[in-house]
This record gives sequence, structure tokens and C-alpha cells, in this order.
Amino acid sequence: KQWYQRRVRGDGSKMSEPVKVEVLTGPPTSCLPLNSTVLSSTSVRLDWKKPDAGTTALIYEIVLINRLWKEPPLKYNEFKTSMTVENLSPGTLYHVTVYSKGDVVGQRISFTTLEELPSASPLDFTCVSQRNTTAILCKWNPIETSKCNGKINHYKLRYTHDFRETSVYEYTNFHTLINLQSYTTYTLAVQGCNTMGCGPETTETATTFEDRPSHLPRTRYVIAGVNNIRYGWNAPYGQFQHMWYRVICTEDKSGARVFWKPNISDIDIVIANVPSDTMFTIKVTPFNTQGSGPHLIQRTRTLSSAARHRLLSVFLLLPFLLTFS
Repeated sequence: KQWYQRRVRGDGSKMSEPVKVEVLTGPPTSCLPLNSTVLSSTSVRLDWKKPDAGTTALIYEIVLINRLWKEPPLKYNEFKTSMTVENLSPGTLYHVTVYSKGDVVGQRISFTTLEELPSASPLDFTCVSQRNTTAILCKWNPIETSKCNGKINHYKLRYTHDFRETSVYEYTNFHTLINLQSYTTYTLAVQGCNTMGCGPETTETATTFEDRPSHLPRTRYVIAGVNNIRYGWNAPYGQFQHMWYRVICTEDKSGARVFWKPNISDIDIVIANVPSDTMFTIKVTPFNTQGSGPHLIQRTRTLSSAARHRLLSVFLLLPFLLTFS
């Protein structure tokens, strides 16, 4: 140790009496040892001993640093050799250093507070249907670091349709749901989870695309007259938002196109003003926003005038034949 005497002069006053100042020239002293006991998710107790037996009441400086989201350091001054620190963040790694008189290094340890459920949901949750499939791609960003309340070890993605709920677990920030129903609206939700459980969720809705018409339509009826043909068919199997049909009718012998409609929304047509006693081929092609389906082909022959008269005679005589039978 070294001792110096200093005099202090105040404004307009005389010099003071000599003041003895102690200067430490030996090695710095440190408190020994430093221990921590985590009490809860928001509090910890710190304990240490005096540097040496001859040290009287010292002021200890305690500094806590949380490096996760660069929180300002927490500083305390204590006369005691223990203290309880409150209002910490759950599930967070802290570094604590205790300095004693003349100590420039201090004693440092680290501790992690107990975890709690996450207090916020994942950010920027979006769900987008994938074209030409029944899949939905979901993406999200991590929970704000200060609200994780621990280490997020997985995410829970839940989707619902017609009161049927399914959950999947993902360890990254995206997931593709496959084999869903076509042209169906789903409600989707995502949560972040740590060892204590899952936190609040954020929700989105998404509608899958309609099916591509992959099944062949079936003929319902074909009625051929002398100069006209009426034709009807069943819609192909599947879930569709819209469906149109491209209809072409050609004469077999000449190959001439006698009827063409590019986008019929009905499932029957009337082809008028065609030659009698002639063979025709009708081709129906279903299509929607996802593409075209297989062709339905139907061949039929219009009636001749003689056949029309014979058929008309049968219809006229039918009531009398039924009466005398």
C-alpha cells in the first residue's frame, strides 16, 4: 500500500486539512467463489465470499449481461455477499460478473433461467396453393427472440377442413402439405414449441386448386333427327371450380366440320341444319384452368325422310295397338 496526503480548496474558501488517500499497489482482490441458484423462470440467487479475512464491508458491483437480444446490462451495488435478482427473462442465458474492491477482472459465471411457454406466435405466416397439384406450401419466420422464453425445438402446423383436424411437426421454417382435397379451403395454424409446450398460434386460410379433368365423360343420350342431333353427356369425376367443353361435329364421309363450339358450359347441345341420312362424329373435350381432359367420341347417323315417316307412323298407331292388345 502507498499513502498520499491531499488538500482540497473550495470556491472562496481556505485549504482543507490534509486528507489521507489509500492507493492499492498490490494484485487485485477477487471474491471467491461465485455461485448461482436459479429460483424460477425470472429470478436467480447469487452467492460469493469475501476476498480475504481482513476485508471489511466492501461494495460489490454485480453486472448481468444477456447476449441474445443485446439487452442493456443490469448493474447492482451490494454490501452483502448474496443477492436475489428478479424480473429476468425466461429460458435465457445470462452472464454474471461480480467485482470487489480493486478487482478489475472479477468472478464470472453463466446461468440459464427456467423456460416458460413461448409468449408470441411465429412471424409472417403465409400459405400458398401449388399450381397443378393439391399441395399447400406454408412458410413462417421465427418467433421474436425475446418472446421465445426458451429454445424453440420444433413447430406445430395444424390444418382443418370440415371439422377434421390434422397436425404435423416441423423443425424448419416451412412445410408442404400434400395429398389434400382439390378445390377445398383449409384453415391452417402454426405454433412455436419449447420443452414447456407450444405457444400462441397464428392462422391463415388457403384453397387448393381444382382438379384437372382426367376422367372420361360418359354419354347420357344421343337423339338423331332428320336434320338435327341432340347430344348430352355426364361431367367427368372430380372437384372443379369451373368446367368448359369444346365440341366438334364432323361429317364422316367428307370430313367437313358442321359444328364447333370452343367453350360450352352446359352438358348437352343441339346440332341443327345437318344433312339427313349421314354419319357424323361428335368429339367432346372437357377443360378448365388446370388443362384439358380425354376426348369423348360419339358416332351417330341422322334419319332419312323415309325412316322419319315410318317412325312417325309407329307413334301414331301405337295408341290403337295398345288398346286392342
